[in-house]
Amino acid sequence: MNSALQKSSAIFRTAAMQVRHSSVTRYIGTPPMVRISTAEKCAHVAVIVGTMLAFPAWVLVTCRTY
Repeated sequence: MNSALQKSSAIFRTAAMQVRHSSVTRYIGTPPMVRISTAEKCAHVAVIVGTMLAFPAWVLVTCRTY
């Protein structure tokens, strides 16, 4: 019984370590390779915010017709 317990604990420990190592090595923490200019970042933010606010603005403008 003791040898079976030792084998199973070794297997579980190995499996847990394999999962831990594979999840850590998936991401690489490096600085960006290509720098994005501030103007381009501002343009992207404007497009994203405009897209998010377009439908609520349309609803507020057309709600008097209902």
